Amino acid sequence: VVRVGFSNRRKMLANNLMNQYKLSRNQVEQILSAVGVEKNVRGENLSAKDYVELSKILMSFGVEL
Repeated sequence: VVRVGFSNRRKMLANNLMNQYKLSRNQVEQILSAVGVEKNVRGENLSAKDYVELSKILMSFGVEL
């Protein structure tokens, strides 16, 4: 998940997640909201704790990591 977050550093995290995991924008916005971060955040602005939480929530959505 961290690799995906940094795969295109100047892109928003939401775009990276949508491209890598084939999620809709709505799904990604729900996931980011559950993590407690803004929908327009960049991967470089998340903490290690945020990435752990993001991984857990992605798995709860049925995403294979």
